[in-house]
Amino acid sequence: MLTEEQEKRFILICKPEQSGKTFVMIQVIIKDIQYPPESNVDVINIIFCDNNLLLTKQTSNRINKEISSINNESYLEFSSHSRTDYKCVDNVCNGIIFKEIHNVICCTNGSRISDIHQLITTINNGKLTKGKYIFKIWLDEADKYIKFILDYIDLLKEFENVYLYCISATPKNIFYRFNSINVFPIENTTSENYHGWCDNQLKIIDLNTNSSDFIIHVLDSFTLGADKIIPGTIWFIPGEFKKVSHYEISNICNERNFAVLIINGDGITLKFPDKRIETYFKDDELNTILKKIYKEQSLEKFPLAITGNVCIGRGTSMMSEDFIIDYAILSICDNKQEASQNAGRVKGNIKHWSNYKPPIVFTSPKFDAIAREWEIKSRNIAKIAFDKQEEGKSTLITKEEFKNIGNEFQNKETNLNLRVPYYFNNIDKKNIIFKNKTRKINKYKELIKIISCKDLDLNKFIKYVYENNPNCAKFTRPEDISTRKTCIDSTLNKYNNNTPFIVAYGDKDKNKDGFVCIIDYINYSVFICVNVINKEFNL
Repeated sequence: MLTEEQEKRFILICKPEQSGKTFVMIQVIIKDIQYPPESNVDVINIIFCDNNLLLTKQTSNRINKEISSINNESYLEFSSHSRTDYKCVDNVCNGIIFKEIHNVICCTNGSRISDIHQLITTINNGKLTKGKYIFKIWLDEADKYIKFILDYIDLLKEFENVYLYCISATPKNIFYRFNSINVFPIENTTSENYHGWCDNQLKIIDLNTNSSDFIIHVLDSFTLGADKIIPGTIWFIPGEFKKVSHYEISNICNERNFAVLIINGDGITLKFPDKRIETYFKDDELNTILKKIYKEQSLEKFPLAITGNVCIGRGTSMMSEDFIIDYAILSICDNKQEASQNAGRVKGNIKHWSNYKPPIVFTSPKFDAIAREWEIKSRNIAKIAFDKQEEGKSTLITKEEFKNIGNEFQNKETNLNLRVPYYFNNIDKKNIIFKNKTRKINKYKELIKIISCKDLDLNKFIKYVYENNPNCAKFTRPEDISTRKTCIDSTLNKYNNNTPFIVAYGDKDKNKDGFVCIIDYINYSVFICVNVINKEFNL
């Protein structure tokens, strides 16, 4: 059990995958540099990356970029790698005490956990160093490392100058082990540029089979992926934990004329359809490596598949403005947290990119439900803490509170006809859909134009409903303040939080395909809320 004071030093940072959890950490580090919490006391940040060299390099580069211009701040990498001079506890102690390096980056493994425990204990008990430092431990992907959290909670109990920040988009294991945790409050956990799970073009395939057969089904079905296997496309097709699945996926894709990048513990391997093989080191950020290989090997001549597991999973950023995933095949969901993390590779702050386009994701109903559920939890837990703080309450969140986040969503997910609202904005304000007395047929025609080039499957569904269930093709244009709040504000909130929308037609039509188009004539945008009964529609 922790005391109330100790609970305040055991903190969870939770945001959706690729939404900027590292940015939150960096902002706290910068704040401590600019406004030290105590006079004559330095803050030492111990940053644990997931046990992955690519992630360590990615985090190091981000830390260096953000803090190097502030008071000549720097960092050291604590590892056995040849690129660093800091390979043992004594070296790191010297770096902190004599070179005044305040940021230590290392991989999360048993050796480093023990080393940092020894380092903090040594400095805190030293005659010349006792009381001169505050230690903030940042544990990325913390839900994987419950044993290590327990080790550092003992350290937190022993020393009042130790803080433990657990960073995770999928913190279930943390809540189930500790029952409650102090959550870092955040008013808005995602930005307007955040591309979430439901922003993808989701193709739900109800197929009860293993992951390899699911991939083959997608790639060989003309109505799904077969016609999309063209040069210049980039596919994300992760495998299972065991490496044998990565090579099986590689063979499946090579047989269909893909070039394949396998990224795992063996390194980075590029396999061409003609069986040529190139190998690469993990010596830079993954996205930088991918772009370099793509250019050097002229991979635009092939469809490219990227596979692996751990090395392309949690925390890894693959996409950039000039390297965007076009398609993904995601069905492996034995572990819900890892499924959500894989979903995170086709998420991120990308909507502002000049060539932004939503990836097309082929997935199963089960994977889809998991991805939606966990994104709702990760979007909302820090908001709940923020609301508590605003009310003057503790930001402690209990296991029961965590479990209840998204309960409304889970109940709705048992009815798979429900969908998160679609949202189309930046429409020409002169469009007649915004005019008060536009006839329904003309609204329908304009709606088809608005969505035609952006979502072909939604376009097909809207046409089907209008032609076959005209009573279930609804248009509404809220005008008074209360109606706008009920219809527009609440729908925008559902869109932002990936919450399915209930389309109410009454008992007569509730089992028919239908849609409601909500027209916002002030902000020149429209929402489309759909009720999908026919499983032929991949919405």
